[in-house]
Amino acid sequence: MRRDWVYKVLGMLLCSILVIMAGAWAKEDVGRIEKESMPSSVQSYLEESGITHYEVKKLPELKRISKRIKLSCTEREIDEYIAMELENYDSLKDTKKEVVRKGDFIRLEFSGDKSMKDSRNTVLKVGNNLFDARMEKALVKKRKGKIYSLQSSDNQKVYVRVEAIVKYVKQTLSSKFLKETLGFASEDEYRAHVKKELLEGKKQIQESKVMEEFFDQVFSESVVKFDQKEIADFCMEFYVKNEQQMAVVNNTSFEEYLKGMYHMEKEEYYEKTYAEGERALTEIIVVGVLASKFSIVQGDYQTLRDAVADHYNDMNFYN
Repeated sequence: MRRDWVYKVLGMLLCSILVIMAGAWAKEDVGRIEKESMPSSVQSYLEESGITHYEVKKLPELKRISKRIKLSCTEREIDEYIAMELENYDSLKDTKKEVVRKGDFIRLEFSGDKSMKDSRNTVLKVGNNLFDARMEKALVKKRKGKIYSLQSSDNQKVYVRVEAIVKYVKQTLSSKFLKETLGFASEDEYRAHVKKELLEGKKQIQESKVMEEFFDQVFSESVVKFDQKEIADFCMEFYVKNEQQMAVVNNTSFEEYLKGMYHMEKEEYYEKTYAEGERALTEIIVVGVLASKFSIVQGDYQTLRDAVADHYNDMNFYN
């Protein structure tokens, strides 16, 4: 009886060992398969970046999520969109006025040389003080076509010529404008189009928000083990060297450049850069592994990322 009990214990121990070994073998095989089946774009990027030793230690348990998202668009939003679009079609028309008055829109030519050889042009509303307050005040009562010498607010001599006094014309939703310029048969048709555009924009914003929330969870719960030297070399090649070159361009030491640009000491900057590089590579590998699980192997990183997000997130939009 005692011998039978011993055999049972030994048998259980042997089974436990075999289970542990089988698990280890499976884990090694999974790691090998993951690397071999990784999308070619990810494999190529990692190889070109010098990342050859890595192991996916942990991936989150992900489930498909269905979401119903309501989209809405108010008449006020449509009105605001139309108002902004119409501003692109506002125009300036020449008038027969000869003398400038405060509040007039004018086309102005100005130069630091009386010959006006290297002159520049602008359009301004006299008195708005968006060009030069002192000069705008002096422009009042000046005649179109004549060259005048004026003093700017910073006491610089500027030669100016009023090319034209113009009228600002705001575009309206006339039947002719709707048909000939925008290509719509009626205002109702145009407003329906604007509503569709606004809803599509809101849909894209929601899709982007859901995707970022999804990947925030995925990446925060994933663990990839790297070779520290490979990560350091990667960061040096793709992050640090560029900043070192910028320091040279700015004729300063690397340490002073980092203090001025990032308010960091060199060691602090290296730690930050290492973390950023490790995070970026983790994201690429995790996306590659998840994509390979569903046989999504074609396309660049963004294509793979979108495909993974679409697999796990089912978004249904309604108005």
